[in-house]
Amino acid sequence: MRKTLLDNALRCLPLFLLFLVSLGCAHQQKNVDITVEAVRAGSLNADLESAYNLISTIKSADNIIIIYDASGSMNWPTNPGGEPRYKNAHKSLSKYLERMRKADNVGLIVYGSHFPSGIFGGKINNMDAAIKSCTEDIAVTVPFAAFNPQAFQSELKRLDQSRAYRGDTPIGNSIRKATEILKMVKGERKRIVLITDGTEECYSKDRAKSVSGALSPEDAVRTAMASGITVSIVGYGVGRGKDGNAVVNPEQALHSLKNLATGAFVGANTGDELIRALMQIEVENFQFDLLDMNKEIIGTLRIGQTAHLDFTRYNTVMNGLLTKMDVSGMKPKKLKFTLRAAGERIFEKDIGIPIESEDVRIYLGLKSPSDNDPDIAPDSLKWE
Repeated sequence: MRKTLLDNALRCLPLFLLFLVSLGCAHQQKNVDITVEAVRAGSLNADLESAYNLISTIKSADNIIIIYDASGSMNWPTNPGGEPRYKNAHKSLSKYLERMRKADNVGLIVYGSHFPSGIFGGKINNMDAAIKSCTEDIAVTVPFAAFNPQAFQSELKRLDQSRAYRGDTPIGNSIRKATEILKMVKGERKRIVLITDGTEECYSKDRAKSVSGALSPEDAVRTAMASGITVSIVGYGVGRGKDGNAVVNPEQALHSLKNLATGAFVGANTGDELIRALMQIEVENFQFDLLDMNKEIIGTLRIGQTAHLDFTRYNTVMNGLLTKMDVSGMKPKKLKFTLRAAGERIFEKDIGIPIESEDVRIYLGLKSPSDNDPDIAPDSLKWE
């Protein structure tokens, strides 16, 4: 009997040791950084195009208000000797509109296109003109509805041919108007995208320098957030003066806009950069849910951003999360998780995260010509 008990104990010893090692791994590992990277077919470089295309096949309809800056400074070049910045903006927006998803609901607000400026260099030169520019010159030029590319193209043509680009920059009041529209919309995916070449001109914390009726952009963003609306910003030509050269301390204006954004913030100085900035905003606002083996959502991941996963919450043996085991080394290798996104179609991809890892990268695409099983990829993606 004693021999039998001893034999049984010896047979159980490896499992007991495995249990101890597993617990040790689980408790020693604190955080794992997880990043979803976009990889272009034929390249190992992170690529925005493949991420944008994949997301377009997954996500459900978004509700978007685009706010477009038609203030006087859009007549300035982004580089010395260049064209007025609005010229490149028109070309880029026209190209971008061609690739936007027809399933989205989109509206357009334009400010600064009707009344002349009353503010220059941070000073109110004409209060009556400033009040008109800051409170009355914020127009819904394409009503919020199912995306109509022709309506947007017509508005760009009107702006190109009219005496637009003459007013001030009422960012706070413009965000408030966009929020009022989106608050009336059913659904959860609500976004404001602001395209501007400058910072707020109409509101100032110094009331003596503030235009009557102007709203703080920070207050406007907080109101949007309270209604579940994110605000993303493209800073186009920000920090460039009337001659196209960088102004003193251009980072200050960029930093101000970046702090204002609750979605993505992207800077751009050329037409091509503007297109990529708008694509990047789409990509950065898309989220995957990260699920554990019990199908519980434990976090969210955005492409290009890093999430922190706490492994200490998992007892790898007792919770049954162990997916692979090195029998010879008596050491667990991976925990199984699932990356999921639900929209017009449900996308799911199981991933194994090594317990020993501190930095895990999940690739959208094929890492090499011999990679037949990309972490995440549309079916049509091939290595070229």
